[in-house]
Amino acid sequence: DAQGADTAFGRVRGALLEFAAYYMTIREDLQIDWRIVLSSPLLIARDVENDRHFEGAIAAALGAQDGDTETTRRHARVMAAAVFGAIRAVVLEWLHGGGEGDLVELGREALDLIEAGIGRTRT
Repeated sequence: DAQGADTAFGRVRGALLEFAAYYMTIREDLQIDWRIVLSSPLLIARDVENDRHFEGAIAAALGAQDGDTETTRRHARVMAAAVFGAIRAVVLEWLHGGGEGDLVELGREALDLIEAGIGRTRT
């Protein structure tokens, strides 16, 4: 996805859509893994911990660097949480739907909402 590839958000967007394309190639394995995770409180906790690390990586990519101001780091963390929350919602919907549909397109739609600004979209 070349949209905005020269911006931090564009690079994050591209990476997330690449993950989505990869996930589609292993959808059956992901379905099995997801059922196993859901069967164990310990695995659910580990999944949440992994999500926090992934969200942190997104924040770093969006500008939460050591030399930035606290405001810049906070903005990056807020954006990362919004991006990751949108992606997590889409992936969960996709998994619960049996991996049907185009995860890349669902991800693109979610990221378009974030990029446009949720407050400026119609509900």
